[in-house]
Amino acid sequence: HMVEEMYTETRKFKHDYINMLIPLKEYIDTSNIKELKDFFYDNVLNMDKNIKWNNSNIDKLKYVKILPLKALLSTKLIKAVSLGINIKVEIVEYIYQISMNTMDLCRILGILLDNAIEASKMCNLPKLYFCICIKKDYVVIAVQNNFDSVKPVIHKIYKKGFSTKGDGRGLGLYILKNIIDTKYNNVFINTSIEDNMFTQELWIKNINGTS
Repeated sequence: HMVEEMYTETRKFKHDYINMLIPLKEYIDTSNIKELKDFFYDNVLNMDKNIKWNNSNIDKLKYVKILPLKALLSTKLIKAVSLGINIKVEIVEYIYQISMNTMDLCRILGILLDNAIEASKMCNLPKLYFCICIKKDYVVIAVQNNFDSVKPVIHKIYKKGFSTKGDGRGLGLYILKNIIDTKYNNVFINTSIEDNMFTQELWIKNINGTS
């Protein structure tokens, strides 16, 4: 709810921003360069300096009606924004139920988003893309990020201890895979790498009786 309120305020601000620019027209029309310069630096330039949402569409989290999941996603995506990562969120339909234990789902997505944030923040232009959609009988959750390191070998990344980040790492994806393999026959994860973009897709088939 807090994220949604922030975005409501941001939209109001952007609407008011246009009204703030209207006085510039008078200074420009009268060629009053000195007052134009003063007005611009005092009233325009500093207005938006603390808003770094850009076109992230983080307000799309309003479509997620599973509150613990929304809380996790909000926390991780706001952290990414605070680190200067350019994020994009795509959710176009309401998500009321996912056939997976909520705690397990949050653990898995926490691992995927933490990895994506850590990898992308090392890039000159860090990017993180998050999407939830429904495809026939599946809920598909995708996390994509760019990276600026050695290209990981896909068939090795889920092995215990494998990491491109040094010794003592590499447990996250191993834990993720173990959760899926030992507890779910309706869930699989698809990993792909193209150029410097790393994509993880979690496919969860809808079944009855799972919460």
